[in-house]
Amino acid sequence: MQYPFNVEMNVNHEYWHLRNNDPSAGLVDHDPSRTRVDIKFSFANCLDDQNGIHSHANDGYTPFVSFKRFADLGDLLDSRFPAVAGWHKTAAEFMNMLNDTRDRVFAEFNDVEVLTKRYGGINDELRPFGWGTVHHACGTLRMPWKANRDAAFNPRSVVDENLKVYGTTGVYVCDMSVLPVSTAANPVRALGGLALRLARHIG
Repeated sequence: MQYPFNVEMNVNHEYWHLRNNDPSAGLVDHDPSRTRVDIKFSFANCLDDQNGIHSHANDGYTPFVSFKRFADLGDLLDSRFPAVAGWHKTAAEFMNMLNDTRDRVFAEFNDVEVLTKRYGGINDELRPFGWGTVHHACGTLRMPWKANRDAAFNPRSVVDENLKVYGTTGVYVCDMSVLPVSTAANPVRALGGLALRLARHIG
């Protein structure tokens, strides 16, 4: 796997993104002769059994959310990349790769004015990690899965490899809840493949 991440490009995102978050917000200052392009890096992630939404009758069923914070670069380099892709990079190699990827994207455009600094987290450089990352909801009804790409399949799951719920007759699940990994890219194509496979199995 060459790049175990997805690059999302948003054009003039400040109009649809910020305005949708707060419809009462005023117009964003802009230069109508320029187009603003924003790119985001999204990384795949193995499911973490410590993540969850918990509630109890004795607290009025107030939900409590527990999740791993992704601001720690060491977790990405030492845990997530090796588990998902068998990838091993130093922090410097990883930051250089992000910078090189960003430069390759914007090299496809003419008359580019770069508004952000280089990635790196040293001195004045950007440290491009927040408390979380965008992922599609998945894994609550997972199929057999692996803790990492080199591990054996863990049969402790809700559905089998044919998406049939264990211990039932004729009950199948075919949505993103069965995915055993949180992908970086939109998982709709994978879901379509699962639907076709299930149709052949049932038919």
